[in-house]
Amino acid sequence: KLNTLLANQLPAGRKFRLLTEAEWEYAARGGNQTKGYEYSGSSRLEEIAWYYNNSGSSPHPVKQKEPNELGIYDMSGNVWEWCSDWYGSYTSSSQTNPTGPSSGSYRVLRGGGWGNYSQGCLVANRGYNNPDGSYNHYGLRLALDGGALEQRSASSAQSLSKTSAPYKVGDYYNDGTKEGIVFEVSNGGYNGKIVSLEQNECKWSKKKVDTGATSKTDGMYNMQKISSLKRWQKDYPAFAWCASLGDGWYLPVCDELKAIYAQCAAINNTLKAKGKPELSGFHWSSTQDDGACAWGVYMSNGYTYNPYKYSHGYVRAVSAFGTEDNASSAQNNSPAKSGPKTSAPYNVGDYYNDGTKEGIVFEISNGGYNGKIVSLERNECKWSEKFVETGATSQTDGMYNMQKIRSLRKWQKDYPAFAWCASLGEGWYLPALKELIAIYAQREAINNLLKAKGKNELYFWYWSSTQYDEFCAWFVSMHNGNTGNFNKGNYYIVRAVSAF
Repeated sequence: KLNTLLANQLPAGRKFRLLTEAEWEYAARGGNQTKGYEYSGSSRLEEIAWYYNNSGSSPHPVKQKEPNELGIYDMSGNVWEWCSDWYGSYTSSSQTNPTGPSSGSYRVLRGGGWGNYSQGCLVANRGYNNPDGSYNHYGLRLALDGGALEQRSASSAQSLSKTSAPYKVGDYYNDGTKEGIVFEVSNGGYNGKIVSLEQNECKWSKKKVDTGATSKTDGMYNMQKISSLKRWQKDYPAFAWCASLGDGWYLPVCDELKAIYAQCAAINNTLKAKGKPELSGFHWSSTQDDGACAWGVYMSNGYTYNPYKYSHGYVRAVSAFGTEDNASSAQNNSPAKSGPKTSAPYNVGDYYNDGTKEGIVFEISNGGYNGKIVSLERNECKWSEKFVETGATSQTDGMYNMQKIRSLRKWQKDYPAFAWCASLGEGWYLPALKELIAIYAQREAINNLLKAKGKNELYFWYWSSTQYDEFCAWFVSMHNGNTGNFNKGNYYIVRAVSAF
């Protein structure tokens, strides 16, 4: 109807239509400007959305909240938005700009609405309903087709390809011999590791034998153990597929898979933009448990698991990038590695001390000039003295959870884990679940420096700031990276995190 009404006002070739589901999610995630937020524009839902907790049970005018990275408002919350796709399960094969099934009974809805809790407003959440109905919590967002728009979209896709260092997590890497997505950086972004764009689904092994591939930290070591066996390319499909990608590719160990899981949002944004299958389901690691079983990681929740080797799981390969020359040139004017490092760029595992706070770097961005540190000190305490809903549910943003707790009455008495972190000074907070997973992924470098400084190393169970429900909160084991949720009244270890 709109195209008919405006037929004489629209330039030739232009017309309005609904967004496809793929277009909607690309825009909601911030396109090529994405920062990997859980919701459209932030991991703090109240900043960008009207939902159950703040809507007053009704929709609101647009542009009353903050926009996302592309300047688009209200893509999370307020009203669900119709998409043009018929609803159906995602296909297992990679697609570029998919338009959904050719027919169906229900149309896709995205974004969540004013009556939904936070989970319903996640950018990954899907809904559907009969397209013939009308509802006061449903709305729509229009796309305007036209040549100029398509040209701009093509140039945006080109900007995803970054061909020179320094790199940051989530960047697309292509040096002409291999391509992938950066999930770990060092030496100010001149060195690091990439995960493959492609994936395979296969068995770890066709045999129940001890292979010697038992390293939990070195995937290349495990790869060499397997490739020394007779008929390994036939008997060990997961390893053979990784090797088929070329020199330097290998099946990652559990710790590397944990590091990939910790950066899942940034990696999936680039995978989606490239039309590749996103990280999901169970992924094999190269680490054998025993003759019959091997370890792997679920990309939905970070759980580690050791099924039989002949079970089918997803496989992605990992490869290192950068050279020693890159490392030395990047740090040509850097302070010596021994002793306190007092100027950027920083690397993971560096000691940080700016005179107001000190800790160990576990995550870097912007070429090592920004990042996060974990505290040298630790405490053992309860998450909470009370069993109530707190709203501290972000899995990626610990500061958001900290602000939720600090808004509660008597929080310093009732929430010991948060109070201890705040006692360290301005900017310290209890890390969210995925921040703790990122710390676990770098625990070897962190523990080396903790030991050198005479501090307690990372071990045992650590509280995250992420609430599971009114009774339980999430924790991470620093022994094996497993995540779980337990009673808030339990005593677990606590370390604080701060950004620099």
